[in-house]
Amino acid sequence: MNSIEISTEIAKIKYWHHHFDFGDGIETKQGKEGKFCRKFQQWILSGIPEDLTDKTVLDIGAWDGFYSFSAEKRGAKRVLATDSFIWQQQELYGLDHNFWRDFGAGKQGFELARKIYNSQVEDYNIDVLELDKDKIGTFDIVLFLGVLYHMKYPLFALEKVRSVTKELLVLETHISLFFSLFPQPLMQFYPSNELSKDVTNWTGANIALVKSWLLTAGFRKAELVKWRKDRAIFHAWC
Repeated sequence: MNSIEISTEIAKIKYWHHHFDFGDGIETKQGKEGKFCRKFQQWILSGIPEDLTDKTVLDIGAWDGFYSFSAEKRGAKRVLATDSFIWQQQELYGLDHNFWRDFGAGKQGFELARKIYNSQVEDYNIDVLELDKDKIGTFDIVLFLGVLYHMKYPLFALEKVRSVTKELLVLETHISLFFSLFPQPLMQFYPSNELSKDVTNWTGANIALVKSWLLTAGFRKAELVKWRKDRAIFHAWC
């Protein structure tokens, strides 16, 4: 695809969750939003080895697939992007198809980016709670970004994630700022749209609880590596 074709196709997609720089000044996010998105993505990538040769990577909740394609660029021998909620635009929690269509959810960004990059990243439409090594295999590095607080059963979700992780989990999630002031594992529950007016948000765990969940799920070690306001990045090792 040439630059004009790429620009035309990108413009057809109403919302991009990730920032992509396709060269020749073609980017998916501009201005302050693009600047913050670039910085946030760099925080995630800084915790992943620059050289992923001979490594396998799983990106859970991939959406547009930025981290999947980044792992491929770093030499990973296999990258699998999975999603369900966004790719299917599921009619859950009272949000109908029109909501997700107007919001911009879907798989079109992922498919276009894969085409532009001529990528070999694999994709599999599967819910987090259905993850199973017999279905998808196990992976050296697993990315679980921006998904945990959307889970009604967060500990069960982390147990499923652990079942397909061989070495390192990179977890990014919303946390409760107030409860994170306390050393005890605590959580705020959002039964409706209390968090960002989004009824798909369920839990606001504090830092201590996320670490406890990770250890309970079967990881041998869990650390907080970045904390900015109500978002935090954790690493957990098998």
